[in-house]
Amino acid sequence: MSNPTDARPTEDRPLITPMTILVLSGFLFGMLVGDMLPPTDHMLVFGAAASGVVSYAGLAYLAHMRHRALLQREEEEMAHRIEDRIERHVPAQRKPLRELLGVNDPTPAKA
Repeated sequence: MSNPTDARPTEDRPLITPMTILVLSGFLFGMLVGDMLPPTDHMLVFGAAASGVVSYAGLAYLAHMRHRALLQREEEEMAHRIEDRIERHVPAQRKPLRELLGVNDPTPAKA
C-alpha cells in the first residue's frame, strides 16, 4: 500500500536530500565520539562530517531563498491579476497629464 501523504512521482524526488546529508554527518560525528575509528582516520572523518553540516546549512539557505523568490513571484502575479480585474470593471477616470503636473495650457486664449 502506498503512502498517501507523499503523492509526488519518484522522478521529482532527489536521490540525496539536505536532511540525508545532515543525518550522515551526524552518524560520522557519532563514530568520532564513540571511538569506533582508528586515530589516523579521525581528522578525515571530522572533515567529512563538518563539510556535510556546512553543505546542509548552505542547501537549506538556498532552498529558503528559492522559496522566498517563488512566493514573491506568486504575489506579483496575483497583484497583476487583481489589477487587471479592477481595470476591467472600474472605468478609468484619468486626468490629463498637464493637470496632474500642474502645467497651464500654453495656447493663448482667443479674445
